[in-house]
Amino acid sequence: LLAGVLYGISAFLEAARITSVGANTGINYETDAISAVVVGGVSFSGGVGTIQGVVIGAIILQAINYALQFLGNPYVWGGSSLTHGADCSGFVMAVYGNFGFRLPHYDVSDRSVGSPVASLSEARAGDIICYNGHVALYMGDGMIVHAQDERHGITTSSATFMHIVCIRRLFN
Repeated sequence: LLAGVLYGISAFLEAARITSVGANTGINYETDAISAVVVGGVSFSGGVGTIQGVVIGAIILQAINYALQFLGNPYVWGGSSLTHGADCSGFVMAVYGNFGFRLPHYDVSDRSVGSPVASLSEARAGDIICYNGHVALYMGDGMIVHAQDERHGITTSSATFMHIVCIRRLFN
């Protein structure tokens, strides 16, 4: 019964996403987050079927969908406005800030938030991917959403577009 209810909730959230602006951009990238909602967050805070795992999965799904709304908006060094311009750490900070999480506005400081993730193969949607001088939000399926640079603005890319320094998980 609980699985059916959770499946229904995730279907409702997915239907809302599909009808949003730019929906095709994120299709299939948030699979990890949808799975977290449906099954209660495999490996999130105690394993399959936990209420806390469902809540975390729902937050991650909403954070990714929220971030994808700003695709095409400008990159501005030192900025943290999702509409008028953000740099990489300002983008991640503003996305998670919308959900009540306080993160630093400095890519090097982001390397110490949350807990470490050993490799990209162990990364989950919602993790923060840290590069040398850059950070991004992992969407799953090897893809990130980030404020890349002045030429590209807020965009999606392969998580391996640069050498990964570390990966951080906010939700354990």
